[in-house]
Amino acid sequence: MYDLSGKRVAIIGRLSTCPRRQAIAKLELQGGLYQERVSSRTDYVVVPETSGGPDKTKQLLEAEQLQDRGCLRIISEGDFVRLLRKG
Repeated sequence: MYDLSGKRVAIIGRLSTCPRRQAIAKLELQGGLYQERVSSRTDYVVVPETSGGPDKTKQLLEAEQLQDRGCLRIISEGDFVRLLRKG
């Protein structure tokens, strides 16, 4: 799976499993770095289960383009939560 230590992580949209601040705090406890915006320096983009479809945000579209170029990896909220529990 993925390791969060030293990784830059952006969260797109509202998480259904926990408040954003709580997720960020857990991420930082595992050595991860939170980013408010998606960029080519981002390692992982967390996408809530409800994202996508015809109403994709600008950030999600940008993340998909960067993933297609091999710059980052988009992970589901479920995978992210499992990583937080694992650490």
